[in-house]
Amino acid sequence: MRTANCKRLFRVAGSILAALCLLFLKSEARSYTYTSPVDLSTIPSDATELNFYNFPLITILSTTFQDLPRSCCWKMQFSRTETTLLEPYAFSAMSFLTELSIQSSKLSVLRQGSFDGLTSLTRLDLTFNNQLLELEPFLFRGLNRLHTIRLNNNQLSELDPQLFTGLTSLQYLNLHDNQLLQLDGSLFAGLTNLRDLRLHNNQLTRLNSSTFDGFSSLKNLPQLDLGNNNISEIDPSAFDGLTSLTHLFLDNNQISYLPPSVFDNLPSLDTLNLENNKISELPPGLFPKLTLLKRIYLENNNLYTLEWNVFSRSQMFIRTGKDI
Repeated sequence: MRTANCKRLFRVAGSILAALCLLFLKSEARSYTYTSPVDLSTIPSDATELNFYNFPLITILSTTFQDLPRSCCWKMQFSRTETTLLEPYAFSAMSFLTELSIQSSKLSVLRQGSFDGLTSLTRLDLTFNNQLLELEPFLFRGLNRLHTIRLNNNQLSELDPQLFTGLTSLQYLNLHDNQLLQLDGSLFAGLTNLRDLRLHNNQLTRLNSSTFDGFSSLKNLPQLDLGNNNISEIDPSAFDGLTSLTHLFLDNNQISYLPPSVFDNLPSLDTLNLENNKISELPPGLFPKLTLLKRIYLENNNLYTLEWNVFSRSQMFIRTGKDI
C-alpha cells in the first residue's frame, strides 16, 4: 500500500486503522522506526524501542496499543506526527514502558487519564514545538516511578496546583520556554527529591513569599533556573526553604533592587547569576551569610561602584564586565 493511499485511509477511517497499521522503515538492533502503515501485530516481540516519525496518526485511542506483545519495547517516541488527541487510558496496555516521548505534535490539551497505566514510566518528554496550552489536574497521577518530566517549548501559561501531586520520585522538571505568568504556591509541594527545576524563558514577573510555598518541600534542590523572565520584584522570603540550593540563575530579568535578606536562607549557595538586570546597588547585608558562595555574575547591570565589604569572603570570583 503506497504512503499516499495510507494517509487517505487514516483520514477516512480515523485512528482505529491508524492503530492497526504502520509500515516498517528501518531497524537497528532492536530499535524500529516507522513512517506509514503495517499491522501492529507484526512488530517483533523482542523490540526494545519503537519510533514513529512523520506519522499520520491523528488520535491515539485506548485500544491503539492493546495488541502489542507484552514483552515489547521499553521506549516509545513520536516525532513530527499529526497527533491531536490522546484518549484517556491511551497507554493503559503498556505498563512495561519506561520512556515515552511525544515531540513536535499538534497536541494542545492533555486530559486526565492520558497516561494512566504507565506504572513503570521513568521519563516523559513532551517538548520541542508541541502546542500544549492546558494540562488537566492529576494528569500524572499514578506515575510513581517518574524521575524526569520535560514540558519545555510549549505554550503553557498556567499550571494546575495539583498537576505534580504524588510525584515523590521526580528529580528533573523542565518548564522553560513556555508562557508561564505565575506559579501557584503549592505547585511543587511534595517534590522532595527534585534536583533540577528549570523555569527560564517564561513570563514570570514577581517572586513573592507565596510563589514558592512548596519550596519548603524542595530542601534537596541544588539548581533553580529563573533566567530570562520578566521578574522585577523579589520578596525577602521568596527563597526560604531551599537549604540545599547551590546554583541560582536570575539573569536576564528586570531586577533593580534586591532585599538585603533575600539570600539569607541559602547556606549552600555556590553560584549566583544576576547578569543582564537593572541592579544599581548591592546592599551591604546581601552576601555575608553565604559562606560557600564562590561565583557571582553581575555583568550588564547599572552598577557604577562596588563596595568590596559587600562580599563575605575575599576568595571569590566576581564578574562585572566593567571596571568599577
